[in-house]
Amino acid sequence: MNGAMSSTNNSGNQSALFNHSNVSISGGTFILNHINSDQNTEAGLNRAFQEVVVAAMHDNNDLVEVPKCHPGTRTALIGGLIMRARDTDADRFLIWLVGPVGAGKSAIARSFAEEMDKAGIRFASFCFFRTDPGRNSVKGLIVTLAFQISNSIPEFKPYLRQAVADDATILRRSLSSQFEKLITLPLRQLLESNPSHNFILQPFLILVDGLDECVDRKSRCLFLQLVHKAIPTIPGLRFVFTSRPEEDIQTQFDRFGNEEYDKIELLANLSAYEDIRTFLGAEFERIRTTHPLRKVLKDDWPSSHDIEDLLRKSSGHFIYPATAIKYIEYSLDNPQRSLQVILGLRTSSRKPLADLDALYSSILESSRAEPQTLRDILSVLIALSRSGSNWEILLSKSRKVDPVETTTHLIETLLGLEEGDTQLAFLDITSIIKHDSASATLSFHHRSFVDFLCDRSRSGPYFINLLPSFGLVIKNCLQVLSKPHTFFNAKSPNHLLKNTYHSIIMNCFETIHPEFPQFFIEIHDLFMSYKPLDADDQDFIKRKKFYAGQFLEICDFYKPHLNDDSLFKHHLAQLDASLISDIHMMSWPPVVTRHFLTLSILPDAFQSFHTDIPLDKYRNPEVLYKLFPALETLHPSLSLKYYSSPYFRQVGKFFFSKERAGSYWINEDSLVSATIWCIQNFLQVVDPISRSRVCTPRIRWAQVVPARRPVGSKYSRSPGTTNLSTSPIQATSRFRTKGSNGSATPTVHSNLE
Repeated sequence: MNGAMSSTNNSGNQSALFNHSNVSISGGTFILNHINSDQNTEAGLNRAFQEVVVAAMHDNNDLVEVPKCHPGTRTALIGGLIMRARDTDADRFLIWLVGPVGAGKSAIARSFAEEMDKAGIRFASFCFFRTDPGRNSVKGLIVTLAFQISNSIPEFKPYLRQAVADDATILRRSLSSQFEKLITLPLRQLLESNPSHNFILQPFLILVDGLDECVDRKSRCLFLQLVHKAIPTIPGLRFVFTSRPEEDIQTQFDRFGNEEYDKIELLANLSAYEDIRTFLGAEFERIRTTHPLRKVLKDDWPSSHDIEDLLRKSSGHFIYPATAIKYIEYSLDNPQRSLQVILGLRTSSRKPLADLDALYSSILESSRAEPQTLRDILSVLIALSRSGSNWEILLSKSRKVDPVETTTHLIETLLGLEEGDTQLAFLDITSIIKHDSASATLSFHHRSFVDFLCDRSRSGPYFINLLPSFGLVIKNCLQVLSKPHTFFNAKSPNHLLKNTYHSIIMNCFETIHPEFPQFFIEIHDLFMSYKPLDADDQDFIKRKKFYAGQFLEICDFYKPHLNDDSLFKHHLAQLDASLISDIHMMSWPPVVTRHFLTLSILPDAFQSFHTDIPLDKYRNPEVLYKLFPALETLHPSLSLKYYSSPYFRQVGKFFFSKERAGSYWINEDSLVSATIWCIQNFLQVVDPISRSRVCTPRIRWAQVVPARRPVGSKYSRSPGTTNLSTSPIQATSRFRTKGSNGSATPTVHSNLE
């Protein structure tokens, strides 16, 4: 019986054994390939889940201060992301939220994750962090996302379990293999086995924050490629990435094409500034009510001026105001004094912006550019961009000058670099330097970064001395201007006209400082060869005079410092020669030219015309031209347009100096002569306001306007036009006609009628 029983049992075991799909027979030997037991596969999955990076999830508690958006800020942005996460009809399933360092990307990502939690939206997240070994690589990325997907979608877990059971070494495989076997394949199997699964009806979102914090550039770009390839094969799958605008990440998204993803840039726009204002107001209110010294803090602290200063320094990004608030709250000092330290109104042995300084230093340390080249480029960029509070203090009394667009080509020209060198130097620091690829312009994302570079105590080895930077730019501009071959094809997009360099020189000279006289001495020869009146742009013909006058005032300023006026006299002679040349272009008899110059340089002379003319209303040049159209024929360089400019002041000094102006010297006698001449020859003038005739002209305007005009002048006349060749009084009699009573009457009226 036992034998029978034994035989029966053995037969049953054999039957079960032979029916198993993973058993094979080789000769007389039974081979057991694999036993697919739930117990073993569950254990394998649990072992895989031990590699999950919990700290990378949005709701981990490893951080004491989890970055989140302040209540009432970024509401429109986060609300828009929530709508996209819910939208089952969206035609784009990949979103890139990009912004410079300190723009608040991680705060937005965590706040977005919390809102998805509240709304019941299914998602998984991974937050990279550069200094955390567990979060600065893709090693635990895939298994962490797969773990969260299995928790959100229970039906996904059996397929994931099987994938781990099929390959126990999957976590040591490549990123591509892990992504395929642990995420995309199980999701496809789920959808194929249950086409009506609500995974399609309710999208699933994967949030990856701080992709740029992954130190392996190849791996992060590969992950983007895998995501882009997988999205079309899995309906309902969404991805949101946040990162700085690193070059490799930008390039990868560009390869996808604009139609494949949505790019959301965190710009320093009005909305951002208003959000920062809301944040500052709430945080200062909290400090006033919770700080140990709250009893000494007034309700109107801080002032609106202080808030505006903080807003300006923020550059529209949250990192600066957040760092400032942290220092004010925890500095163990009176918050009022701490705020003054932040604003630069008080010194302190502490480092109020230590966290921000450490961030800027780490970014510069990561740069692969040659250190000296990077420092030179940053120096020139600071000088050209006129950014940072230190510069603004120097420029607090500056005159208005022309802005200059800082392009990569301009920097390379000034520093003698080859094309592309500037862009290469900034490849690793695009989170603090903005490069507009369309216009090739460069700018700083953060004003506070310029302050950091210009403060030796903060930046240490990265310190940039501001004034020598200006000197370097001026010197290089002078050297470029001394090389005529620099300016060639005006149609080229990289063509830089001479006025660009003139503008740069004047911009830098706005930083008048006691250290500059030594700089003047060092490059005295270059200044002697500088020709601010030299231009190659028709639009700059007028502006060049402005720079010539401004440069003369600068040279005049430095005379007592240099104990040498040769530079001033040299450029004064150039200006005088230019003015004489312009006067000769008028082609008038000297006496007529002198009269018109007198009346244009001295507007008060018009009071002699007629007591009924309300001259107080005609002080501006445009009205003077309406009263006396011939004045508009003056050369543009003598125009009253620059009455308050350094150039016009120099023009006035020229005409009031007998030694410099010669026969065009303006004095009391010339004023009397010009007035009498006008009374004798212009007896009709129409008041442009009342339209009434107040006097009558005795000569035609056509006889006063010179025959030869600069090309393009609206007063240009055809050859053969008669000019005044005799004295004004003699000329007047030639153009009179006799009336019935024998009196002289004008042949034409003023064109103001």
